[in-house]
Amino acid sequence: MKYSNTQQYNAATLKHGSKKAAVLLANVNYNNTSFANASDIYEQELKAAVGKGALVKVIAKWQMRDVHTERFWVNVTKTIVNKAGVKQHWGKVCADTQVATCGDVIGPIEECNIAQVDWDFAEQLKLAACKRSERVLKRYALSTRELIGKMGAVRAAKHIVQMQRINDGFVDLLLKGKAKLTVEYIVAKKKYAELFGEEVQAIAWNKVAFACKKFKKY
Repeated sequence: MKYSNTQQYNAATLKHGSKKAAVLLANVNYNNTSFANASDIYEQELKAAVGKGALVKVIAKWQMRDVHTERFWVNVTKTIVNKAGVKQHWGKVCADTQVATCGDVIGPIEECNIAQVDWDFAEQLKLAACKRSERVLKRYALSTRELIGKMGAVRAAKHIVQMQRINDGFVDLLLKGKAKLTVEYIVAKKKYAELFGEEVQAIAWNKVAFACKKFKKY
């Protein structure tokens, strides 16, 4: 996957009551011609999935003298797809900045303007995909327990994630009593990053996201 963009900023508007102010939102892909790694692909999928209720961080360049460029969080309240097929978001600023006041509306925010997605939103997204896949998955807990006995919890999880199919939750592997969660969902959790590494977590997330879109196949 290769991505590049030559436009450094996108025009947006800040609304404070009846007042409006022009602002430029940084394009985080500006002049990026590198090949995306697993972590980049994971981040791009999170950004593409953003919708109402998500928290996103933007980089704003205020068109005023002596006002610095700054980063802040925005709570997405509205999402549309414009005539050109581009997904655009509007939302409320989450804290006072040099120019904006908490609660001011800013937009449009495009995917390329999103510098970061709040992890809580990512967790909700993965959990929703996990629940969808659970409707159609057969139970393989017994074979999973056998793998754990032979390989240990972490090694077993890494092995299971590499398999082509989605796998059901593993009892006593990392989360006791969470047998209804898929292996992939648990492996992809941020708190297990040190155990599994970015590459394994990216594979797990891709499988969960696939289950969300194509779960009828299972």
